[in-house]
Amino acid sequence: MIALAVILSLWSWEVWGEGFSFIFCGDSRFGSTSPSDHPEILEQIVEEANAIRPDFFIYGGDGPDHNTDENYRAFKECLDKLEVPYYNVVGNHDIYLKATGGCSRENHRKFFGRTYFSFEHDSTYFVILDTAGKGKRPWGVRASCPEQWGWMMEELEKGRRYRHTIVVTHVPPYDAPFKVNHAFTDAKEAREFVEVMARYGVDAVFCSHEHLYYRADWGGVPYFI
Repeated sequence: MIALAVILSLWSWEVWGEGFSFIFCGDSRFGSTSPSDHPEILEQIVEEANAIRPDFFIYGGDGPDHNTDENYRAFKECLDKLEVPYYNVVGNHDIYLKATGGCSRENHRKFFGRTYFSFEHDSTYFVILDTAGKGKRPWGVRASCPEQWGWMMEELEKGRRYRHTIVVTHVPPYDAPFKVNHAFTDAKEAREFVEVMARYGVDAVFCSHEHLYYRADWGGVPYFI
């Protein structure tokens, strides 16, 4: 995670009169040997979070650089220093087995539980998706877990009972400017995803993966990368 490209969004619902906030960040990559990755920045973000005291914290994926117990343990030990509840999104690096080039979600489930899930906070429904694919491409909702798309639709339907619905993914449906091949691999699925978010009146979609900050408006829905 490059210092200038830390994805850190303090999202306040005061604009909607709700009065709660959360911090969203991602892509620290514990265990990386690349000079462009700085997992120690997450330690600083955790300290800031404990000072700011948001209602909760969402980590957008790629906490470990690759899938080992050691990397997962170091990442989780950092998150466990948070003094507020946190939720972790699965990323492609989380499941990537560097030694074999394969992938496994076993460690994510062991350390953090389900790879896609939902939760509610006050009058807002959060839908957390697994878009990590096979570690490497293809990425997307169906590429990660075929039955997840139907589950997502059911959760969005549940979200209609709440004042607001927020969706969180690791991989965005489309690339931000100057990024190539970091979005959903299937262009048709990306378009369908954006259409579904708009149809269900999703209030915002949060993504990470691209190592930058970018705000887009796709289908009338704000996306934060």
